[in-house]
Amino acid sequence: MEEGQLIYHYVVDVIFQKKGRTKKPVTYKAKNFELISRAKNLDDINRDKKATSYLKKQVYGTPSSILTFRAYKIVKQKEIGRSTHHKEQDYRDEFN
Repeated sequence: MEEGQLIYHYVVDVIFQKKGRTKKPVTYKAKNFELISRAKNLDDINRDKKATSYLKKQVYGTPSSILTFRAYKIVKQKEIGRSTHHKEQDYRDEFN
């Protein structure tokens, strides 16, 4: 029997750039945003399109005004279960 991928609850800090009033990018840092993902580390969280789009919606309004976006620090990581659909052996193909 194949095991499913682990599912994690994360609390992360993010950094992003938005268009400023003078159209120059302005950098912001935001702390303690929660998400649930199958990603195992920070690099994989930043590669996970569902996770980053969810975080963008939490951070600030329209994602189109955000120029760059990434999670830069994992504050808390907790294992909450296993996926019944996604198998562990397929992990590298999904997050590379």
